[in-house]
Amino acid sequence: MKRLSLGLTVAILHSACANEVTDENESDTAGTSEEETQTNTIAESQLTEREEAILQGVHNQSLIFDYTVDSSYDTGAVWIEKYEFGEQTEWDIMHVSMEITGSDSGYIVFTPAELYGTEDQLLLTVGISTGTSSHYGTTSDSLPDLGTETDEDGFSENTIWGTSSNQTIDLTSGEIILGSLIAASMDDGLSTLSSGFYTDAEENREEIEEYEAIYLIKAEFTKESEE
Repeated sequence: MKRLSLGLTVAILHSACANEVTDENESDTAGTSEEETQTNTIAESQLTEREEAILQGVHNQSLIFDYTVDSSYDTGAVWIEKYEFGEQTEWDIMHVSMEITGSDSGYIVFTPAELYGTEDQLLLTVGISTGTSSHYGTTSDSLPDLGTETDEDGFSENTIWGTSSNQTIDLTSGEIILGSLIAASMDDGLSTLSSGFYTDAEENREEIEEYEAIYLIKAEFTKESEE
């Protein structure tokens, strides 16, 4: 199950999250007032038990975020940046964008997996969906040799996940950091990035300067007039 094809993996994610968006829309129609609806925001998805079980069967690690935008936004983008000891290695190692005109909600997903037949290669997938259509991209990247055992998914024991927060994030301010994957050989263990890093990465850059590798998942929603 852990080595299902990429296409099938994304199809399962799309099906699970599209159902969630449909349920939310039906709930809004049934009785949620306009004032209660938070527009132009993004938050970590609250999956149902069934959706969590489906994802667990494919990958132990997935980050999924639900977004809601008004009609003035026409493009959504998500990408991955890699840093080594605080320095960015490439502008972005994977970038995906799509037109979101005519849709007011959808989701963003980030899923890593062990590249079949290797012990130190990650297959990184990012995608963005409107609930009815989606764009996704994938790339492979080498994990640093951390001198530790790996689990059944190919991740070193010295890796840790983190997200911006469990709260709703305003996406009108431009580029945002949604989550991170850290890989480092720290004797005293790893800690997730602070909430301050997600809101101001440059001011808190020292938090990532000791890490062999860190992947940041970023997103941005833009209007035609801003492009």
